[in-house]
Amino acid sequence: MSSIPNARQDSKLSIPHQSGRQGGENHPVQGESPSRIPASPRPLSWSGAPLYKQVLLAAIYLALFLLLDKSSTAAQLWTGAAAWYLPVGLTLALLLVGGLRYVPIVFIASIIGAVLNYHRPLASWCGVPGSIAIYLPIIGIASLLRGRLRIDLELRRLRDVAQFALVSLGAEILAAIIGALTMLGDGYISRADFLKSTIVWWVGDAISFTAFTPFLLLFVAPRVDRWMRVGTPHGEPAKRKRRRVAPLEALERAAQFASIVVVVWLVFGPASLATYPPFYLLFIPILWVAIRDGLPAAALITFSLNVGLMIAAYVSSAKVAEPNQLQFVMLTLSVTGLSVGSILTERKRVENELRRSEAYLSAGQRLSHTGSWAWNLGTGELFWSKETYRIFGFDPSEVQASLCDTFLQRIHPEDRPKIRRGLDAASIDTKQVETDYRIVLPDGSLKHIHDVVYPVTDESGEVFERYGVIMDTTEHKQTEEELRAAKEAAEAANRAKSEFLANMSHEIRTPMNGILGMTELTLDTDLTSEQRDYLGMVKSSADCLLTVVNEILDFSKIESGKFEIDSIDFNLRECLEQSIKTVALRGQQKGLEMLCEVWPNVPAVVVGDPMRLRQIIINLAGNAIKFTEAGKVTLRVQLESQLENGITLQFAVSDTGCGIPPEKLDLIFGAFSQADGSVTRKHGGTGLGLTISKKLVEMMGGRIWVESEVGKGSTFRFTARFVLQNGFAQHHSDVDGDGRKHSLGPLQQIS
Repeated sequence: MSSIPNARQDSKLSIPHQSGRQGGENHPVQGESPSRIPASPRPLSWSGAPLYKQVLLAAIYLALFLLLDKSSTAAQLWTGAAAWYLPVGLTLALLLVGGLRYVPIVFIASIIGAVLNYHRPLASWCGVPGSIAIYLPIIGIASLLRGRLRIDLELRRLRDVAQFALVSLGAEILAAIIGALTMLGDGYISRADFLKSTIVWWVGDAISFTAFTPFLLLFVAPRVDRWMRVGTPHGEPAKRKRRRVAPLEALERAAQFASIVVVVWLVFGPASLATYPPFYLLFIPILWVAIRDGLPAAALITFSLNVGLMIAAYVSSAKVAEPNQLQFVMLTLSVTGLSVGSILTERKRVENELRRSEAYLSAGQRLSHTGSWAWNLGTGELFWSKETYRIFGFDPSEVQASLCDTFLQRIHPEDRPKIRRGLDAASIDTKQVETDYRIVLPDGSLKHIHDVVYPVTDESGEVFERYGVIMDTTEHKQTEEELRAAKEAAEAANRAKSEFLANMSHEIRTPMNGILGMTELTLDTDLTSEQRDYLGMVKSSADCLLTVVNEILDFSKIESGKFEIDSIDFNLRECLEQSIKTVALRGQQKGLEMLCEVWPNVPAVVVGDPMRLRQIIINLAGNAIKFTEAGKVTLRVQLESQLENGITLQFAVSDTGCGIPPEKLDLIFGAFSQADGSVTRKHGGTGLGLTISKKLVEMMGGRIWVESEVGKGSTFRFTARFVLQNGFAQHHSDVDGDGRKHSLGPLQQIS
């Protein structure tokens, strides 16, 4: 009894797994947070065991087979003893766990037993043919249970026990018929005794299957399995820790074994002379152990009781009944122990799984701050989960859940009317209802609750119960409030920043325009060459500063959402020429060739915002000039698509400059970013130009991208949507030989 697996204990949560006392006391859940899920038991299998261990096991089986076969043969000669054939139970256990690789040793053992123990000639029906034939059904049993049905060999489920019993006892009928036929063929029985011999044969094997095989599978096979696995790739199975047996439990186990001795003595002692032996007394220890401890203990006690009956029959030489009658008693005891034990084990397994599921559910509710409740509308009974009690601030051991005392008194006074209306409509409302309300705890703190209520209806569609799930959303509400406050603070800071930038830009631009104006007027007067150079540098620096201020102002307007795109008629060619003229002088100073190419299908006049288009082109062309030391800068315009009253144009600004590294292509459109930090120091700039251009392009219904190769130059492309003037396109007529309009050729044409 001490070898029965004990309950699996966890430091935080006791989750029953395969309890040693299958039908005994319940192990309480000690916590609500499972530390880990118990691993599934490893199936018994010896396929990966070393060869020497498998050979040694086969030799041990052969020796046990012959020894048990000899004892079974001798027991048939005892007065009052019944026939039960233990070798078949041993063989079935070996084939179930070890597999069909042990079939040859089974045939060898059967043939040797027939020759040594029964003195059968090898050529007789009971010799080689019969020795092999009678084990073919047992091989079929093992193959079916192990292969197609794939039962748990430790018989943990009622289904596995039922399949094991039905298949083994059913197939053994064929083995009994074959055995009786071999005896009939050799003349050991007459035709009149064929049926009786078949039944006796079947009952003897059935006792072994129901009493001896379960004992081997539950107590012997796991120990052999651990020995076979040591040193294999499967690893050594974890050893089961021995559970400390309480004094009362040890006393009960001693009383159980003592009851076997008592009932066997009563049957074979004083009661052996009675007309009707009290065989019913034999069921007392079987039922006692099966109900208290489940299948493992029932298998142990059943096997022990059958062994006790055989020993008592040998020792007392008392013929309490006909051997066949005692044989049926032993079979009935074995089937009873197997059935009752498996039923109680299955019940306990279901209870343990239910208890484990409840523990996981309780832990999950606690971790997610979610409780559940159920309200029976007919009886008024209200059920709360443990987490619901915790959310409402009650101790389940002190307070009974009720609508008035434990629920409504916690609802915030402002939310009670809403909750009462929901309670009044509970019996007629068949829809899922979601409600948010507040509860007030005894310490005065508030909690926000989100309640989801589901109606439970009967067959007629009437609501008889309400089931709900409540979620403590206090932390969620607090997070929302913090995010809302942070958002408002960020928006206020952004508005303050935009207003500051706008004001500062305006305040800087006003005196800067005065400086530029007075500088230009001074440059128109008679100056020395040195004075003209100084004033030229002043004007250039003022222009750069004004550009920076304008970019910052535009960027702040775009961020604040106050930037608007105009829609006016304008001449696209003139807009392009003005844009190029603005930067042409800088390109001429560096010796660059400035080109502008417009495709002939591009309209001359469109509706859009010419100032913003010019701003984009100037920025891109200015950047191209800035990063190009030799070569040319080209602006190309072509028609990308045309609808009934609108067109999409594609603009491309190409240069033969230094190019942009591939890893920097995704960064250059970000605010205050440059392709290289050293470039900022060499060429200057705020890093806002491309960001503003990207925003303007998007506001004009287009997109912008760049194609670049280091050392060969870059091409910035963008698209923009325009409306056609009067619904039709106007094109240029002066087209050169290659089919493209050169609105602006070399720089000398526009100077």
